[in-house]
Amino acid sequence: MTFEYPLEPDFGVLAGTLDQAALAPPVVQYGIESRLPWYQGLDRLPGDQPTYSNNPEMLAKISGSNHQHPDNDTAQWRLAGK
Repeated sequence: MTFEYPLEPDFGVLAGTLDQAALAPPVVQYGIESRLPWYQGLDRLPGDQPTYSNNPEMLAKISGSNHQHPDNDTAQWRLAGK
């Protein structure tokens, strides 16, 4: 969830690991040499509604299969195999 730079005193925290990632907007980009060619056009792709917003049954199935670590809004977490 964090990483260190071998020759620098800095360390990195992966934004996706934060409970409220929107409160920590990026201020610099690293690793741009490995950026995929299509990355620059992402903001021009269609995407005006949440996935399966028009299909509550499918949304429930997808949500039920989520095995991510609990977030700060998770009331309960069942450990695998328990």
